[in-house]
Amino acid sequence: TDGITLLEQCLGQPVSLETQEILYRRLGWMQRLSGDVAGAVDHSRMALSYARQIGNPQLEGVNLGNLGSILREQGRYSEALEHIQQALSLHREVEDPMNEAIDLGKLGQIHQDQGRPDVALDYLMQAVALSREVGNTNNASNGLASIALLHRSQGRLKEALEYFQQALSASRELGNRRSEGVTLGNLGDLMLSMGDRESAADYLADAIAINDETLPMAAGAFRGSLAVILAEQGEMDEARAVLVKGEPQLRGVHKMEYGKFLCKKARVNHLAGDDETAQVALQAARMIADEVNVGPESEFRQTIQSAEAVILGRDV
Repeated sequence: TDGITLLEQCLGQPVSLETQEILYRRLGWMQRLSGDVAGAVDHSRMALSYARQIGNPQLEGVNLGNLGSILREQGRYSEALEHIQQALSLHREVEDPMNEAIDLGKLGQIHQDQGRPDVALDYLMQAVALSREVGNTNNASNGLASIALLHRSQGRLKEALEYFQQALSASRELGNRRSEGVTLGNLGDLMLSMGDRESAADYLADAIAINDETLPMAAGAFRGSLAVILAEQGEMDEARAVLVKGEPQLRGVHKMEYGKFLCKKARVNHLAGDDETAQVALQAARMIADEVNVGPESEFRQTIQSAEAVILGRDV
């Protein structure tokens, strides 16, 4: 928050276009991480405008990619795809393989979100290979984690575990706490799907502690998973308390992840014997899935179907 305030104070000062671009770009990205979506979009658009005024296609591509990431989190997939494809074209034009790899990874994530796993895997494998070629270990680690998520969504749990472990080792070697926290949480979710609730709870608790400091929206998502575990253990008051703390970290910040959180909330309420409230949460998740128009093969749709199966007592 102090960093955002300081950057805001610098805006509008008599500085160069290059400095203005840097200020707006950094402010937009910090607001994204803090959950100020409107501010993040506005300031990222300003940074893009300055990059174009400067006439720097490499910077223009970076800002297009940043804006695409924010739009993806809001479920605005067609806009996100357009921005990131433009970024990829620019970075290829100026022969910037490091940012090209980042763009490829982002395209993979969008196709993964929308339920096109084969297309997503192709982009993600390209991103990891290119990142390794140029020595961008951090982006390679992010790509490995995305590939692990894809394998998990397709039921290939052993492969998912292998890729998550590689991603965790890389993030720790780099000292990247944000990536470490997200990967720990994803490992917790994987352990939960494999039926190892004790390991899942440990991973999730560690992830929440890190992500509260580095990426609050991820902490909110993992609180939803931890709440399910607590509810399954009969600790309903603790489960509800975890949900109450996690929901505002996600609501309005990341639409698809919030939709998944609502599915977890539905499961907790079902376990508490309140199927009416569970159905309300589940219907809200369905509405988000329809709004962002994700495909039937997407992990989000699968999460909804899984929650429906539990609450309605039927096979998916």
